[in-house]
This record gives sequence, structure tokens and C-alpha cells, in this order.
Amino acid sequence: MTAIILAGGASRRLGRDKAGALLGGRTLLERAVLAMQQLAGEVIVVVAPAQPSPLPPELSVRLEEDLHPGRGPLAGLYTGLLAARSPYCWAVGCDMPFLSPPLLRYLRERAPTYDAVVPVVAGRLHPLHAVYSKTALPIAEEMLTEGGGSLHGLLERLHVLHIGETEGARPEEWRRSCFNINTPEDWAQAEASDKSERPG
Repeated sequence: MTAIILAGGASRRLGRDKAGALLGGRTLLERAVLAMQQLAGEVIVVVAPAQPSPLPPELSVRLEEDLHPGRGPLAGLYTGLLAARSPYCWAVGCDMPFLSPPLLRYLRERAPTYDAVVPVVAGRLHPLHAVYSKTALPIAEEMLTEGGGSLHGLLERLHVLHIGETEGARPEEWRRSCFNINTPEDWAQAEASDKSERPG
């Protein structure tokens, strides 16, 4: 299995670079890499062209430049799937500080015979806390060639298994793992949650 971490977003709503933002002494990207290294033999980080990596050199990852920069998460996923050595890949955002390896493993276990396995948490689809097959590549490429597209649009054209928040774990575990940081309010919530977990 390959893990794809999307790290090339513009972070406009947060107002600063997400990948390099520090939470609990580690960057958001480093936290995502460490979580996914518990699962995947290969970790690919998709970055924008010329984007500096905030990762320490001892973390073994593959950096892949987005093949369609500025075209959003669909382009990042396409870049990662094209580069991946595995037929199935986890895809997550670098702005998810509390990723749960057991829940991501649960998604992988359900993947055979589907193009994608995606949780539905708090009534929302989470296409960047999901598993994708490389069978999604031709459709993603077609959408990008046509000049548009989104992850939700991609999923509408795939054979998808939706996982409810009561499957495999408690709802609060799914919500925590799928939590992502988009705004200063999200950042404050993440800081509070991280501090509550640390001893002392």
C-alpha cells in the first residue's frame, strides 16, 4: 500500500502555510507522515512546484510535484496515484493532525472490488480520508483534461463504498481522525485538543 499526502494547497482560509505549521512540536505534514508510515510501505507527499519541504531529512518519503498545479485536490490525487507503486492508496490531507491508523486500515480492508472507500462522518463525505484504487486514474485524467473537476465529482463517477461513522469504531473516533484544519477557529480547536492529550 501507498499513502498519498496532499501538501500543496494554498491555505488561503487559514492565512499561513498548513504543511509547515507547528502543532505539538511537529509540523502538520510531519504528523501526517508519521501516522501514515505506520501503515504504508511507500509514502508520497504531493507538493506544489518549488514548494519547500518542512520535513526533517530522516523521514523517508517521496516528494512529487503536482502535475496540474493550482487545480485543487483532484490534481494532487491524480499526481499521487500516477506515481504510486501500489494498486490501492490511502489519500489524506496534510492538515489532518489526528489521523487514526486503525481506522485507515479498516478502510483498506473494505477496498477490494471498489474504486474508492470513503467515510461519511457528521453527514459529510471525506474524500481526503479515503482509499482509492488506481482504477480511478483514467476518470481523474479525463476530468483534468476537460479543465475542471473535484474529488466529489470524481467519486460520483466511481464505484464507491461509503463507510458510516458507526462502522468499525465510535463516531467520535471517526470525527477526530477526519478532522482537518481550514480556518483559525479549526486551528484553535486542534491546539486545545492536542494540549488536552499531553501529560502534565
